[in-house]
Amino acid sequence: MPSTPPIPPEEVFTLCHDPAERARFIDLSPTAREPGSRLRVLVAVRADFHGRCAEHRGLAEALGDANLLAGPMSSAELREVVVGPAAAAGLTVERALTTRLVEEITDAPGGLPLLSHVLLETWRRRRGKTLTLAGYEAAGGLDGAIAKTAEDVYGRFTDGEAATARRVLLRLSSPGDGTPDTRRPADRAELETTGTGREEVARVLEALARARLLTVDGTAVEVAHEALLTAWPRLRGWIEEDRDRLRAHRQPTEAARAWEELGRDAGALYRGSRLVTAREHFGAPGRTDDLTAQEAAFLAAGLDALEQEERAEARTTRRLRVLVSSPACLLALALTATAVAYSQRQNALDAQRDGPSRQLAAQSAALLESDTDLASLLAIRAYRTSPTLEATRSLYAAAAVPLERRLTGHTGTVSALAHGPDGTTLASGSHDGTVRLWDTGSGDLDATLTASLTEGPVALSFSPDGRTLATAADGAVRLWDTATRYVRATLPGDSAASVTFSPDGRTLAVGDHGNRLRLWDAALPRPAEAIDDICRAVHRDLTRQERARYLPEQESGGAC
Repeated sequence: MPSTPPIPPEEVFTLCHDPAERARFIDLSPTAREPGSRLRVLVAVRADFHGRCAEHRGLAEALGDANLLAGPMSSAELREVVVGPAAAAGLTVERALTTRLVEEITDAPGGLPLLSHVLLETWRRRRGKTLTLAGYEAAGGLDGAIAKTAEDVYGRFTDGEAATARRVLLRLSSPGDGTPDTRRPADRAELETTGTGREEVARVLEALARARLLTVDGTAVEVAHEALLTAWPRLRGWIEEDRDRLRAHRQPTEAARAWEELGRDAGALYRGSRLVTAREHFGAPGRTDDLTAQEAAFLAAGLDALEQEERAEARTTRRLRVLVSSPACLLALALTATAVAYSQRQNALDAQRDGPSRQLAAQSAALLESDTDLASLLAIRAYRTSPTLEATRSLYAAAAVPLERRLTGHTGTVSALAHGPDGTTLASGSHDGTVRLWDTGSGDLDATLTASLTEGPVALSFSPDGRTLATAADGAVRLWDTATRYVRATLPGDSAASVTFSPDGRTLAVGDHGNRLRLWDAALPRPAEAIDDICRAVHRDLTRQERARYLPEQESGGAC
């Protein structure tokens, strides 16, 4: 039975700022409780976030039905935590140290991460094979060990490295709003700001990771445990000093990424109050050092656009003043009045034509936070109705909404997608010659199917029971066993363009570019029937009423 690693729900509330996106993610988790689901989800909830989980009915019911409250350890359990691992490593722990640790760790909030760190530092100061009370006190004790380790590492940094360490640690922190501060995972590239070089960031990350203050997994970096955010006074002071600025920093990070993905389109730039807020926090000299190159370019482009608009407005004002002071201004004003009247008439006609587009754009903006999917559809419809400025902005705003998840791994263009019948598996085909199976809940790669393909699959289809995946590629249709990941049958299909299973899974339909449809017995497999001309087999085209219903924007034309 597959399961996901423990999910920390606090990150759903601290790292996701879109209520609709958060609700969609949470709604997916209880589906693992359905009888037919092969997925099990383990959720580890911090006590201070348990109340937030109760805000969502499905999650509250799931936690209520399968809830294990992990209370504080007993003295005997804590003693075993201290002595057991040491004994397994051939070490002994002084009785006085064991007693001291049990007394200090009992009922201490966040005590276990502190215990783990102080035991490591005590081990480094051991006497032979014995962990001593003197070594424990030299390490700084339970409350001071992490702070002492952090200060020792920080004290060895140069001035430039110290400033880089501050930027890195603040990037990896998420300030709470009525809740405790939490850690924030980040990509390594995000930590390379305009005021920091790549080599300097690498040295700082290596030093902090070597001291077990950070964990680095490939390109992902995060604080080893939230205890660092509270146990190290220097970092706690940095967070308090920049709390409002840190909160304001998260949205420009996502907006800059969306602007880059849209080809740096001017319509995706910050304007109005959002640009003013960003300028207040990051526009002053020296403040841009905390921004990545992408974020700095995004803010600079927005400020440049604002400056150009202000200059254009100033030029228009000066020209009007010169015009009014001219002796021929009366004639000019009369001509202008005529032009204005004509322009107003044209504007009225434009408003009548563009009104529905603007109305749809306004509805899209109103729904952007509560229902992102519907807002995106309305934005598309607004733009297709009429490409007004409002419609264009609503389209960019919808496109800038952060993606729920990114599935990366293909080295070529993705050419085909198909969902499994239970919704937990996604198949993707690519021109890199592979088909990959993904877990839609976690985003993890389950398997890679390879058959020496030279081109990407043009079509994918799961059987209704999910046991078979049909792929059309390289002039053949292959039937894959999703359990063993091997091809169980290969069917001819020189120009196959589409594949699909019948509802009972017994028949596989293969359509090609030659307007032919071939039916196969999926179990054997063997040909069942061939239809050389689909339109001839249907015996008719769309009726006028059907065209009006299904093709309302096309005056004529049918299906065949």
